[in-house]
Amino acid sequence: AYLLSLQIGHEEHKLPANIPSAPVEQADSATVQKLKDKGIIILPVAQNSNYLSANFITATNVDDEDFALLLPLKKQLVWLKCGDTKIGDSALNYIAKCDNLTFLQLDNTEITDKGLQQLASLHQLQSLNLVGTNITADGLKALKGLKQLQSLYLYQTKINKADWVELQKLFPKTLIDSGGYNVPLFPNDTVVLKAPAY
Repeated sequence: AYLLSLQIGHEEHKLPANIPSAPVEQADSATVQKLKDKGIIILPVAQNSNYLSANFITATNVDDEDFALLLPLKKQLVWLKCGDTKIGDSALNYIAKCDNLTFLQLDNTEITDKGLQQLASLHQLQSLNLVGTNITADGLKALKGLKQLQSLYLYQTKINKADWVELQKLFPKTLIDSGGYNVPLFPNDTVVLKAPAY
């Protein structure tokens, strides 16, 4: 696996190498503030980095159109977490334009196969979480051109058991997780995950 060591305080943490190596200018502070005013958590992905993560976990009054606020940050935005929100396909119109994204969580949202097609433009994407959505194997076929995709999380989706072999052929270099026990987190998350009840 590609690992990147980041020195944070006195502890060394191993993170996926999903931060671009090319330098990028600092994000516009007024834009960042607009997002923070909506309850969206905007943080640098590493010390001394202008690349950003956006987390919608505490944004309670956000609708699909609010995702347009991300567009001025599309150069800097590499990690986007909007799981457990009520967003639908029209939010993906904006997310698809953030083409530096390497890490995207859409778990437990209302997206569908139709919206998923728009994500075919995210050629830097390495990790995609679709846990608990209504997507099917047919929708995922639109993403087969994402050559950087390393991890695909598909627990509790509408994918049939018979489709798993075909999906592995479509994504031969991708770890496809159907079990729900390995849900990715941002490195700075402190959430404790409980094993799903069967």
